[in-house]
Amino acid sequence: PGAPRLTHTSGRASAHRHATETMSDDAAPDTGAAKTPADFLKSIRGKPVVVKLNSGVDYRGILACLDGYMNIAMEQTEEYVNGQLKNKYGDAFIRGNNVLYISTAK
Repeated sequence: PGAPRLTHTSGRASAHRHATETMSDDAAPDTGAAKTPADFLKSIRGKPVVVKLNSGVDYRGILACLDGYMNIAMEQTEEYVNGQLKNKYGDAFIRGNNVLYISTAK
């Protein structure tokens, strides 16, 4: 609630639209084991995550929302370069094409 929702407006293939639709604002119940990547992403919204970029930089914070392009909005975000804390941000927005992976925080 209150977090911005990332959306897209292009007319991509229906498979992509389906993937975007499955990542709606309705969080999946946390059953312990997510069944699909979309279920996993729904289950970690609002939780601490690590987002690793293709450049090797890590962002750690609370996952606010994301869309089918893997564009990510985070809160209480910290930037780590070579394992060392470099910056702290209140909110951060990461363009999806830069994302290598998203992991739950350890």
